Amino acid sequence: MGVPVMWTIFAVALAKKTALYVVGRSYGFPRVYRRMVEFNRRTIGDRTSRRVIQERVKYFFRIPNKIGRGLGMRVRHGKESSVVRR
Repeated sequence: MGVPVMWTIFAVALAKKTALYVVGRSYGFPRVYRRMVEFNRRTIGDRTSRRVIQERVKYFFRIPNKIGRGLGMRVRHGKESSVVRR
């Protein structure tokens, strides 16, 4: 038979996350964030909606560090970015 629908949805979701991660690693996460904010500024006319969306984007970009800190890890930023266990 064919591939179950749930596996297809899971594969597509994983591919999207992987693509975003690869773009972020190669282009730089701060630059990706900046471009998303610029796009938001160009496309959303209402200032309050724009601010809410910008705060949500910022929140989602910070989630991995929050998870790492919750697991007792410290993320070092710089040229050789790495995760260090406390």
